[in-house]
Amino acid sequence: EVFIDLYNVVRNGVLIGEPSYSIKNVERIYRKKRDKEVVSGGDSIVVYEEWRSHADGLTWETSEILKAIRDYNIDDCNSTQELAEWLRLQQSTHKIEYSRKSDEEVKIEDEEVTEVTKLREKLLDMALQETDKDKKDILQNLAWLLEFHKRENKPTWWRLFDRLGLTEIDLNDDMDCLVGLRRTKREAFLPTPRSRNYVYEYSFDKNQPFKGQSKSYYVIGDDNFIVNALDLNVDEGLIEIQSKLTPPDRVSLVPNQFVNPDPIPGAIQDVIEKLIKSDFNSSAIVDFLQRKQPRFLNGSRNAIIKENLSGSEFIDTIVSVANELDNSYLCIQGPPGAGKTFTARHIIADLIAKGKTIGISSNSHKVIINLMGGVADYLLEKNINSHLIKVGGDDEDLIFNKDNVSFRKDAKACRNDLNKPSTCIGGTAWLFCNSLLTEEHGTEKFDYLFIDEAGQVSIANLVGMSRVANNLILMGDQMQLGQPIQGSHPDESGQSILEYLLKDKSTISPDMGVFLPETYRMHPDICRLISDNVYDSRLHSATVTKRHIVNVPREILPRKQGIHFVPVIHEGNTQGSEEEVVIIKDLAQKLINIPYWSEYQDGPQRLIEWSDMLFVAPYNYQVNLLKAALNSDARVGSVDKFQGQEAPIVFLSMCASDATESPRGIEFLFSKNRLNVAISRAQSLAIIVGSPTLAETSVSNLHQMELVSFFSEIVKFS
Repeated sequence: EVFIDLYNVVRNGVLIGEPSYSIKNVERIYRKKRDKEVVSGGDSIVVYEEWRSHADGLTWETSEILKAIRDYNIDDCNSTQELAEWLRLQQSTHKIEYSRKSDEEVKIEDEEVTEVTKLREKLLDMALQETDKDKKDILQNLAWLLEFHKRENKPTWWRLFDRLGLTEIDLNDDMDCLVGLRRTKREAFLPTPRSRNYVYEYSFDKNQPFKGQSKSYYVIGDDNFIVNALDLNVDEGLIEIQSKLTPPDRVSLVPNQFVNPDPIPGAIQDVIEKLIKSDFNSSAIVDFLQRKQPRFLNGSRNAIIKENLSGSEFIDTIVSVANELDNSYLCIQGPPGAGKTFTARHIIADLIAKGKTIGISSNSHKVIINLMGGVADYLLEKNINSHLIKVGGDDEDLIFNKDNVSFRKDAKACRNDLNKPSTCIGGTAWLFCNSLLTEEHGTEKFDYLFIDEAGQVSIANLVGMSRVANNLILMGDQMQLGQPIQGSHPDESGQSILEYLLKDKSTISPDMGVFLPETYRMHPDICRLISDNVYDSRLHSATVTKRHIVNVPREILPRKQGIHFVPVIHEGNTQGSEEEVVIIKDLAQKLINIPYWSEYQDGPQRLIEWSDMLFVAPYNYQVNLLKAALNSDARVGSVDKFQGQEAPIVFLSMCASDATESPRGIEFLFSKNRLNVAISRAQSLAIIVGSPTLAETSVSNLHQMELVSFFSEIVKFS
């Protein structure tokens, strides 16, 4: 009630006959045209670049350029004040009453006291009285975990309310929104005989930037009108939306990105209450929170896995270690191509053969199905009797064609499958935090709960899920793509499982977990860079990867394997570079039909096709440029799309001319995790295309220096 957004007031209350409502356009109705050298934000950027190149002084007192920019900003502030005064004059002249509440009506509401807030304060009080720093930190983190999902959803609501207050013009460049949809002549229809709600087809401008990732949307103009997107054809500019009510002939859509976290927060609260009541008795989650070494039935281990083990001996030892867990946890860090899924399926199959009950979870159904599919195939191959159940997600997924895999809609639907030996159940945190899976409801604890991609799963979700299992197996790699986090969280409460466990370490220590040291994907010339710069020089290539060679003629590329940097000079590019697209297209076309290694040792060589190359870019704008230029069979996407995939050749387009001016800055463009994922998709050749000046990017702190240094190593290594 103190600060007023004049932009919203003017945009919704004054018709000005200008192309936009920027202060430069609005001020024409209350002041004369500016006569200063810098009259717009664009001008200030241009002259600032001139100053960076040819500084005429270091401060505004000694530099005419910096003084001009300062004067421009002062003028902006003065203009804003003049606008407020002009609006008050119009209000007085036209007798427009204030709509704000009176001071008597404005009250600062106290935080609602709930069981959660009481428990939070109890934990924080316990932390204040605790003298041991590690215990103090755990108590504080647990206090903050209670409201993790509430904080995580705040930005979602803020973004939604902001979008609902914007115009179609404002939303046109928002890649999550779709505006100006018009109903086609196609008749409304029911998608299935059992459907109750009709589907309506709409057309839209296919040149509008749109990612189309949401399934549910709000209709602009009616905050209570929500529709579901069933089918999207960006190339044709068509979308099908399903709704209880008949939508207007013309609509604009804002994504409904809220995901209800229930029952996860309740499970977290339940676990924390029981931890306090038991005075943190030994358990898998207590060992994890305290970062203790895993506990085993036959005693502690200085090194969980002996060094220099390989092949079947290495796998057999990990299987044995998992069997010996004593109500504790085991971390398995799997770098790119190191066989994390291969290892997990051997462990799970062995446990199932012994009658153990297994849970498999992760953030996405896709990851869960990938692991369950590998387990199912291996169990069938070994003739091990088992029952695998996937809960939630798509009931038409191909995994359900396997004889030993069944689908269940939700926790209630799988009640009869619980407590049976040799059963494996897969689902997200929403399943394993459901109270129906607890001992209070007659469900025995799973012997083991496997968390895949643990570098992306929050510790909050792990705490909630931990109550349903005796032992936890945490698999993943925190040096690849991290947890998709939105909110701001105190202390360590917003970290992923592996971020929390390993702190700032790149690899798990031998006494704390298992590091899979051998990649079966990357040629040694690629692995060497990744290992030295990302994995403490602990990762090496399997012998078989020496065959990963593409027989490229020297006139096309100077190397047949490894990392190659292609410098492309350009200026002013931030999210896309047509210059790089031209180079990539030309080089990719030349690589088509180039022979590469045979599938089997003595088999015939294969020929490179479009499907044998990945084209990766940091920004969607560059992804779209590449898609438009390359063959329709080309595999193009951002880094996020290709985690878990591989190809003989990978192209990485850096696309930005200046890292400091790129969206999300140096930390995003040079992210060690993202560069690691992009380059490590390559089995033989990683081709990085970018401006050579990126390796000379100026930094402002040690973290940025580390990131730029890694990219510089990539350039030098090639």
